[in-house]
Amino acid sequence: MTGNELLRTVLMLMGYTDASGEPDSEAARSVARNGLTAIRQIYAELAYAIDETPQAIVTLSEPIALPRRLLDEVMPYGVAMLLAIGEGDANAEAAFSLIYNRKRTLLTHGDQRSDVLP
Repeated sequence: MTGNELLRTVLMLMGYTDASGEPDSEAARSVARNGLTAIRQIYAELAYAIDETPQAIVTLSEPIALPRRLLDEVMPYGVAMLLAIGEGDANAEAAFSLIYNRKRTLLTHGDQRSDVLP
């Protein structure tokens, strides 16, 4: 998934769409302006969470090097959260923050515990 594809998903999640459900360029202009910065921030957070070193993302046309499940289920909510903060939309920020934090639990894996008692 590229940054452009992710940003399109985020804009649709945030409701910046036209009558046909496609991202509305007029309404989304200010949000999209900060898209690359928000994507870089959430990407770095998720990459470190899965013990990977994030690669530099220079443009939105580059693919994002994360597992597909994180790109589809977790990252859009984190990016939407940051963009809502930038827009000053406290209600959207609270909602996306709650969803993002719950979805981030996908990163925690329950390892089997070994019996170490004598």
